[in-house]
Amino acid sequence: MSTDENVRVHLTQTQEIEEVNKIFRDNLRMLRQSERLSINELAEKLGFNGRRMKSLDSGEVKPSFSEVILIVDYFPITFDDLLEYKIELHIQSRQKNDT
Repeated sequence: MSTDENVRVHLTQTQEIEEVNKIFRDNLRMLRQSERLSINELAEKLGFNGRRMKSLDSGEVKPSFSEVILIVDYFPITFDDLLEYKIELHIQSRQKNDT
C-alpha cells in the first residue's frame, strides 16, 4: 500500500470514528430527553460524574466501553441501537407502547 493509500485509509477510519461518536452523542441526548431527564439526573442514575455526563452528552469525549454498557442497560436498548441512527424509531415505538 502506498503512502497516499495509507493516509486515505487512516482518514476514512478517523472519519468513521467521528461519525460514530456523533451518532452516540445524538442518540444519548435523544434518549435522555425522551425520559425527560436532565444531564445531572441521568448522571446520578448511571453513577456517572455530572461533568463526565455533560462531556458525553455534548460529544466532547468518547464513551468508555463500561459507560456504553451502563447506558444500554439503563435504557434497555442494544449497542446497535445506541451506535446507529435507529434510536428515534426505538423511542417512537416505546412511546406508542406506553399509551
